[in-house]
Amino acid sequence: MSHQITPNKPPRVSKRAAKVGGVTVLITAALLCLLVVFNLILFLLPAEWTMFDTSDSGITDISEKSKAFLKDMETDVTIFWLCENGEMNDTLGLLMTGYEKAGDRVDVVMVDPINNPSFTAKYTDAELSNYSLIIESELRHTVVDADDLYYYTNDFVDQELNGGNTYKLSKDEFTELYSAYGSYMSQYASYEFFQGEALITSALDYVTAPSLPHTYVLTGHGDTKLSDIMMAALGVYQVAPDELNLQAATAVPEDASCIILHDPQSDISPDEAELLKAYVKGGGSLVLVTNPSAASFENLASVTALFGLTAEEGMVVEPTENYYNKEKHNLIPLVNTNLPPLSSLYGMGYFFYSPVSHGISIPSTLPTGVSAAPLLATTDKAYRLSTDGEQTKLCDPKTHTVGAFAILSGASADGTVKDGKLIWFASSKAFTQDAAATSSGGNYYYFATLTRYVTDMYASPYANIEGVNTTTPVLENMTVNTALVLGVIFVIAIPMTLLISGLVIWLKRRNR
Repeated sequence: MSHQITPNKPPRVSKRAAKVGGVTVLITAALLCLLVVFNLILFLLPAEWTMFDTSDSGITDISEKSKAFLKDMETDVTIFWLCENGEMNDTLGLLMTGYEKAGDRVDVVMVDPINNPSFTAKYTDAELSNYSLIIESELRHTVVDADDLYYYTNDFVDQELNGGNTYKLSKDEFTELYSAYGSYMSQYASYEFFQGEALITSALDYVTAPSLPHTYVLTGHGDTKLSDIMMAALGVYQVAPDELNLQAATAVPEDASCIILHDPQSDISPDEAELLKAYVKGGGSLVLVTNPSAASFENLASVTALFGLTAEEGMVVEPTENYYNKEKHNLIPLVNTNLPPLSSLYGMGYFFYSPVSHGISIPSTLPTGVSAAPLLATTDKAYRLSTDGEQTKLCDPKTHTVGAFAILSGASADGTVKDGKLIWFASSKAFTQDAAATSSGGNYYYFATLTRYVTDMYASPYANIEGVNTTTPVLENMTVNTALVLGVIFVIAIPMTLLISGLVIWLKRRNR
């Protein structure tokens, strides 16, 4: 008897199970869509929503000091931000957003210098780095180069070259010191600091200030015009002068922070001398550049006599090898590195070249309230060569001064002490193009640095905002951790939530 075997039928899938399966597919698809949408939203969010400042000081945070200034600012300012190809820097982007939010008067405009190459020419002849800022108001403008937003230091620089004090070096200065000191620098820790807030708020303060101190260069004595290179060097320090003729004036302008007299071919007038003496006694600063003929300028001598200094006749000759260049009257003088500006320049390898110089006499007994010191000096073997060829022995001190610095302190009627200052270079040929080339530009750096040193510049109170150490990570991007965050949400959190919900529902139904 044969038996027919009936094949097994496939199990019936209930409509309820099919429904549950469909819901599961729909939930899965919805979660995947949510994941894609979430990523797209993160990608499109502005940087200030997805970037977090994790530095101790807050590299992109604006201090309450800056916020108070921005709140009270009464002049509209535009910050032109140079971004090549429209690509922003995240750190500066957050900082720019902070400035716009903190002050209604600040407007940030992004400029692509690639598509608009002539834009910066309206403001500066310098080639600006990417991400540089041009800050402009109706009163004036200024430039903050992106390279200046950071300063650098090194334990070797602080300890060995600056007496244990922190010394701020630009990128180029830091590189030059590394080239000069090599292995010594590499043995010590180096640090990078971001000083964006200090520079930007100071720049805003500068362009909105109602008035500013000013530097002038005297004319009217056959004076040699400052070269374009010298003007550019002074411009870097924001002390580029305007011309001033005092011959018909009744006083030195009130906004004069420094007066430059550059290589006069004749003496100043008695009236000019009186105006300059009143200016110096009131705390004004002078920068003199003279040639050997200055020894005969009696009116000018009455001004320098306030500081106890006089121009000596003849030309200084240096017979000591390594202290002159080719000819013995082309001096390479000793530099007084006790003065901070000269110390930093000399430390970076810049020397001063002083051809055809006259001497500057600094007596052992100075007028009351005066302090004076050599800036540049010869060895004790140098001598003066008069116009008739006669050699004259040096007077005390033994080192012969061809550059001097002096301060005249005097009390005003209200009891305030005002310090008049004098910088004196005894070689007009030191600032020719040939001399600058011989010193690798050092002469221009010395001139500009010392002019800035004695100039009563507009000092913004925001310049002392401390920089932020960037040696540790300072920005954390949310998108970097998106995979981890979403993984936790979709792989752990949501499945666990569904599992627990399912168990709760199953227990409830079982107990019915």
